[in-house]
Amino acid sequence: MAINLSKVSFAYYVPRKKKNIKYAVKDINLSIGDKDEFITIVGHTGSGKSTLVQMLNALLIPTDGCIDISGKIISKKNENKIKLKEVRKKIGLVFQFPEYQLFEETVLQDVCFGPKNFGITDVTSKAKKALELVGIKEDIYNESPFSLSGGQMRRVAIAGILASEPNILIFDEPTVGLDPLGKKELLELLRKLNKEEHKTIILVTHDMEIVGEYSKRVIVLDNGDVVYDGDKTELFKNEKLVKEHSLDLPNNVKMLKVIKEKLSLDNLDIYKYNTYDAYDELKRVLGGNNE
Repeated sequence: MAINLSKVSFAYYVPRKKKNIKYAVKDINLSIGDKDEFITIVGHTGSGKSTLVQMLNALLIPTDGCIDISGKIISKKNENKIKLKEVRKKIGLVFQFPEYQLFEETVLQDVCFGPKNFGITDVTSKAKKALELVGIKEDIYNESPFSLSGGQMRRVAIAGILASEPNILIFDEPTVGLDPLGKKELLELLRKLNKEEHKTIILVTHDMEIVGEYSKRVIVLDNGDVVYDGDKTELFKNEKLVKEHSLDLPNNVKMLKVIKEKLSLDNLDIYKYNTYDAYDELKRVLGGNNE
């Protein structure tokens, strides 16, 4: 596995006597593959989601425990011995607000910055390939990144990470502030990177619609603890767990659940995560023949 967390805890402040430490995340054990995973990390505000993903990228070093990233051990004991740049090259992190990651004069220069910083050769061609992959057209390569729309800025930020050819891409609430079309386009891009480029995608979100339609694996955090790690449908079936940890059901699941109860449709599978699948399931159960 590409990333293994063993009894990992993190505190933003540790008293000298190391007593009564308030951990943002605590005693976490996780394994994450370096290809083909699409993981959503969910939990209420303050549950530790952003802290966790920043440790996965070695922006934060565990207070206790260790993280094995492709054979490199990240811990307090050896944080000065590990070349963190090599770790960050393999695991790209896109923050919630992409403008924090854009600063060069042109789009192309901005995307070139990452691979240059990592000492990668053939920088320009890798940057152009990444821009093409995320759907940015050549006619805006020489424009200022700050003249772009929010959706385009996010694509350029992603291209800047992709140009360094990481195996794992981490996104912290990437759809915040986007209109419905921009949100859909961005999520379909992430799905494409997962399916066609075999990238592992790790996505922090509050949006259960995203979890339902895109996630292959869900990690639920609450008060710094991992309280669930597994299949999305098994999560949504556990209504007690969903309620206890301030989560919700996707809208299509809630709609089908009401229909199932009102019409006593015992054989209706309510765990359909997009409108087309929900329609097909209703058509199957109700025996409708109309398109």
